[in-house]
Parts: sequence; C-alpha cells; structure tokens
Amino acid sequence: MSEKVDIMKNRNFVTIEIILLLTALVFAILWIVYPKKNYEPFTVIPILLTGFLEVKRRFFNKGKGSITESQNVKNEDRYNEEKTTTKRISEITVSEIINSINTSAPLMKEEMEKKYNGIRVKWTGYLKTARMNGQDKVDVNMNVDKNSIIGNSIWFTEKIEKIPEIRTLAKESKICVLGDIISASGAGISVTLNPIDIDIIREV
Repeated sequence: MSEKVDIMKNRNFVTIEIILLLTALVFAILWIVYPKKNYEPFTVIPILLTGFLEVKRRFFNKGKGSITESQNVKNEDRYNEEKTTTKRISEITVSEIINSINTSAPLMKEEMEKKYNGIRVKWTGYLKTARMNGQDKVDVNMNVDKNSIIGNSIWFTEKIEKIPEIRTLAKESKICVLGDIISASGAGISVTLNPIDIDIIREV
C-alpha cells in the first residue's frame, strides 16, 4: 500500500512539473512573437517552481532506490536459500559414479564424467590433504574410506573463514559435506563438489 502511495506522489510531482514547463514554454513563445510585451515573469516563475518541485521530488525519493535494491537482494537471498534447502539430495555414492565412468565405453567416458554435474549429494569423508588456494581459500581432499591410502576421494574448495577448524584438523578427521557435483574423474577416482554446508564431525 505504501509503495502505491509513493508511486502516486511521484506521478503527481511529474505531472505538475510537465504542466509548469509547458506553461513556461508557451509564454516564452509568446515573448518571442510579441517582444514588446513582458512575458518574463510568466516564463521564469514556472521554471523556478519546476526546479523547486524537482528538488522536493528527489528529496522525497532519497533512499528509496537503496531500500528497493536492499529488498531485491534479500528476496534473491531468500530465493537462493529456499532453492538450497528444497533441492533433492541424491543417494548416489562416489563409488557408483567412479565405477560407472570407468566401466563405460572409452568414447563415452568424457560424457559420463559430465553426466553427474549439478547433482546434489551429502557425503562423509576422512581428511586426506588440505592446502591453501590463494590467500583465502583451501582445497580439501577426503578419502571415502578412512584407512585407504589410494581410493575414491572427494574434493572441495571453500573459503578458510567458513571452516577455520581445517587449520588444525588432524588427518582422517571426519567431515560431512552437502554440495553439488561440479566434476568427476574416473581416472582420478574422485568427485569434486561445490560445497553448500560443511560439518566437522567430532568423534569421541
């Protein structure tokens, strides 16, 4: 309701400004046609009033744009949050993905590696390696099986500020990651996720 009132006020301001400008224009033309007559007050006053109304209208609208923009950002964040929480989580495992790639026809392997992109999963793994990626991100590699030296693994990259515990986590610490698959490698026996939520599971 408030938004509709604001729109109506803006329209009224603009309508009055247009009328005043047209009035000034008419008298300016009359002044040109009849230079001996003094139409100056009728030309200048509407222009001054138009300027006054324009300043008032801008003052009235001050901050409205930023409020609208802020509201749009909030709506977008809410949409993204709803999208994040409502997307179905697949039950597929890392092993199933790697096996399907490695058992496919040679010419189909590349296509199979892309087939799983975008699928949302929630996987648990065991910290294998963690290394800095630039100044503020960390690349994390997790084994699917806790005690394996070579085996299927999960990769993800996240800002260090979101998982500061990673700095002091011991090898084979248990980590649960909710995320979307962004790549899979049969030869590399690994799947890379775009993380949405990361939980460090403390085992007792």
